[in-house]
Amino acid sequence: MSDNAEKELRLPYEPENGNVEYKLKLQSLTMDRVDHLTTQLLWRLKEGDGTAFYQIGVLDSGQVTGLNDEELSETLMAIFYMASTLEP
Repeated sequence: MSDNAEKELRLPYEPENGNVEYKLKLQSLTMDRVDHLTTQLLWRLKEGDGTAFYQIGVLDSGQVTGLNDEELSETLMAIFYMASTLEP
């Protein structure tokens, strides 16, 4: 892989603060893990004045790996569930 191609598949490292969250994938989650992730979502929403951006298929290092269809579906369902449990 050329240096340019590798750079195209990498984002900056995940910021500790702010409203951007990187997640590789969310699969086979326990309720404890969902609770933790929902708390994390609330933090990102607070940091973003009610807006949070999830970059999925991405490692904390910023390396973009992508997801297959099943991983994408499960991850989106998990994020939707987390968001649906938040009070308006």
